[in-house]
Amino acid sequence: MLALAERTGAELALITSWEDEANATIGPALGLPAQHPDWKYGAVGRFATERPWA
Repeated sequence: MLALAERTGAELALITSWEDEANATIGPALGLPAQHPDWKYGAVGRFATERPWA
C-alpha cells in the first residue's frame, strides 16, 4: 500500500469505525501509521471533500 502511494503520490487515510482496534489490526497489516481515535463522520466528510477516494 505505502509503495503504491509513494509511486502515485496518493494520500492514504484509514477511515474506519473500529476506533483503537484499527490501530492494532488493520493499520499494521496495511503498513499504515496509527490513526487518531477521535474520528467523527463530519471530520471524515471534511477530510474527503474535493479529494479522490476509493
